[in-house]
Amino acid sequence: MFDFTRMAFDIADRYRNTVIILGDGILGQMMEPIRINPKSRQAGKIGSPKPKKWALTGCKGRKPNIIKSLLLKEGALEELNRKLQKKFDLIKANEIRFEKYRTEDAEIIIVAYGTSSRISRACVDRLRKDGIKAGLFRPISLWPFPYNALRLQDKGKTKFLVVEMSAGQMLEDVKLAVQDDKRIYFYGRMGGGVPGEEEIIEKALKIK
Repeated sequence: MFDFTRMAFDIADRYRNTVIILGDGILGQMMEPIRINPKSRQAGKIGSPKPKKWALTGCKGRKPNIIKSLLLKEGALEELNRKLQKKFDLIKANEIRFEKYRTEDAEIIIVAYGTSSRISRACVDRLRKDGIKAGLFRPISLWPFPYNALRLQDKGKTKFLVVEMSAGQMLEDVKLAVQDDKRIYFYGRMGGGVPGEEEIIEKALKIK
């Protein structure tokens, strides 16, 4: 969460676009030490951002900046939307983030994020000890979603188990990536329920 917060400010500044950090209730209540690499950007001090011509900083000594989202001149709003689409395409090209864990030869891949991904990682290790070729795919950016990266994990017979602390907020994205609903399974807990290792492993063994 520390890294995401720093990253969110960088991305928002880079694209002049809102960045939302999504975290579940368990992450919000946890306390853990932070290890900061002294050579990383995160270790440095937060300096003042470079001056930007578009920023609303007061117009003393310069022409005023006016930021508006409603453009009434004919064709102006459409042109703005074209510019926004180019920016969104740029974000899709540069800001997709995900993590793979033991997916190289996996026959069943658990797809999870947040607290569910932490629990699922331990499940992968336990399944591996029992001879089940399991892996974990963890989307980090939920938009842009790593559709192609997930699709590349599919060996044609690979089965995917989506684990969420919800009724399936990510399930549709996984279906769009894999494009074969028959090999996609779901296990979710709602209302603050946290999926346990035994529950996930039991579900994985049933679909294996």
